[in-house]
Amino acid sequence: MSKPYIPPNLQKILEIFKTEFSNNLSLLNSLLEKLRLGQEISKKEVNSAINLLHKIKGGASFLHLTEIEQIAKQAEDYSQETKLREPDAFQKLGDYITQLKSLSLEL
Repeated sequence: MSKPYIPPNLQKILEIFKTEFSNNLSLLNSLLEKLRLGQEISKKEVNSAINLLHKIKGGASFLHLTEIEQIAKQAEDYSQETKLREPDAFQKLGDYITQLKSLSLEL
């Protein structure tokens, strides 16, 4: 992903997005660890994951960070459809989070 041009007046918003993006990925990693360990995930935790992914998607959309927006949308859709109850949920959600982390390093 090449760095998009961000007008100076949006730089502050980009910095806020980067901080929140990092925090949201950390929270998603906590959920991912529970999945990895085979622990039960509550409905509240699933909804929290969906909400975090939605926030990432919305912020990325606002800043025209298309790749981040698309991956967050895929992860959000997957999480909504499966409620993270599929046997391979750890792997699939982990793949999405890995992609998002990689893109976050390019911001």
